[in-house]
Amino acid sequence: MKKTILSLAFALCALFAFGQYTYTENWPDGKKKLEGQYQSAVEILSTDTKEQKAQKMSTAIRIGKWQHWHQNGQLASVEYYNNGVMTGHWQSWYENGSVESDIDFSTGKAVYYYSDGKKHSEGKMKAGMIQDGFWVAYHSNGNKNTEGSYTNGQKNGEWKFYDEKGNHYFTEKWNNGVKAN
Repeated sequence: MKKTILSLAFALCALFAFGQYTYTENWPDGKKKLEGQYQSAVEILSTDTKEQKAQKMSTAIRIGKWQHWHQNGQLASVEYYNNGVMTGHWQSWYENGSVESDIDFSTGKAVYYYSDGKKHSEGKMKAGMIQDGFWVAYHSNGNKNTEGSYTNGQKNGEWKFYDEKGNHYFTEKWNNGVKAN
């Protein structure tokens, strides 16, 4: 009985251990470009075309932590997946090391930045990078550029536009991604 239970436990551990596949891609100079795990192995051949590689990758389910690097070796992004679904705290950086985006899928808060560190836009984000709720975008000088709401990625309701001095100059009305005026 003990042997049966131990054998079963070993088989389950092996299944979980070998059910994940670490994928690594490098830049031509050998530096890391991409690394993360899939639920199962993705067989990409050196003879595969770009389209074939994309097709194979599209069927794979991402899990855990994924990292991307710029060609200069600077970390470009850190992402997290739970059974293929975007989760956790995602961050990305410009090649100069300044923050490009900061998205927390547990709270829905998303902030994007210009390369000089000034805020570009902010609002709510759902898994799948779907904007939802109120968003504000800023000119590079920090003044408000636009504001309005999204519903499941579609502009909805009143959208206001501002010039670089922060003066309101135009309003649009939207209905589920269709401009109403």
